[in-house]
Amino acid sequence: MAIARSKIVLLITAIGSFWGGGCTYDPPPEVRLVAPAGNRFLLGDPIVLAMSEPVRTKSVEIRVWPGKKDLYDLEGVRLPEVLPLLDRCTPGTDPCKDGVVLTMAEDRKTASLAVADGALGPEGQPLVLEVTGKLQDDKGRQKNVSRFFDFQIVRDIWNPAQDVIETDAANDAAEVGPIPVTVAEGPHFFFAQFTSPIELPQQFWCDIQVQPETGRFLMILTDADPIDGAPRNTSDPTQCVVDTGVEGFIFTVQGSLHQDSADADPTFEGEAFTLSLMIGPILFELRDVVMRGTVSVEEGLSRWDGTMAVREVYYKVEDIEEFYPPDQANFQMRQLQVAQTPAVMAKVCDATPCAVVGGSCTLPDGTWPLPAFCP
Repeated sequence: MAIARSKIVLLITAIGSFWGGGCTYDPPPEVRLVAPAGNRFLLGDPIVLAMSEPVRTKSVEIRVWPGKKDLYDLEGVRLPEVLPLLDRCTPGTDPCKDGVVLTMAEDRKTASLAVADGALGPEGQPLVLEVTGKLQDDKGRQKNVSRFFDFQIVRDIWNPAQDVIETDAANDAAEVGPIPVTVAEGPHFFFAQFTSPIELPQQFWCDIQVQPETGRFLMILTDADPIDGAPRNTSDPTQCVVDTGVEGFIFTVQGSLHQDSADADPTFEGEAFTLSLMIGPILFELRDVVMRGTVSVEEGLSRWDGTMAVREVYYKVEDIEEFYPPDQANFQMRQLQVAQTPAVMAKVCDATPCAVVGGSCTLPDGTWPLPAFCP
């Protein structure tokens, strides 16, 4: 299974509030990224950081980095050639760069980052916000370790029912339809890793089908397990196998792709879903997961780079329940070569995809395969 038992046990036993601390120890300030409405950072809305106590304004320093997973090694360390999109931004630097301003609230417990269109690159790209270890409280207690937060800036939700018809600028009376979405379908390998409250790697085999005219997509994802000896957080499909046992699982994701022009990379947004699993006595749920991002082509193969936003993480063991706040994790799906494809994996147009695993399998209500994707 993609979720290691040992990590879940660690999480269940790590009971305590986000701002927890001992009675005699006064820790340095903590910081968190405040989840926005709908757990989506809309272009033009502030990106807010909350501190556990008032901090010295001059100690607040942030950077923003590209968040594509292939720019980092397995330990989450950036590759040496990766440059920041925003470097050493502080409330005293106005602006930090063209279109970016960081301000502190009067109580010095929150900081807000304002980002203009394009200031951190195109929307829909996975990003990483770093709050450096310079953070200090009024007594001079310093964090010393940077905190990192996955996030993404997006536009308003694209509504294909309203937005697919545009007016031709050369002829106000003429209407043009949507641009057909040209993305590669078929098998992909999915990797994401949540880091809060603990590291939680996720690997899946993924089959994708797309309706070019409407931009609608359907994914079916099959649980992938690292082979013996491989890192638990491997992003290498050759180091993973399908979990065909009782703890293996399958689920689906539907959503929409949108392409502004024939030479633009399509952007995508999935519909909310909840991933719920029973692992022995442990109930684990990622609630209201939404996937957003951009599809590109590299060396003839498609790549989906994005961010998974989760409204709530929930665990239950017997009578013990734990609820964790909204979180975001960057992910990447890469199209597979034939040699990298497992012999058996669930596919969108399979008549009985659930036969691949012995555990849970969640398909959309109604007829399967869905006629819209499998005529």
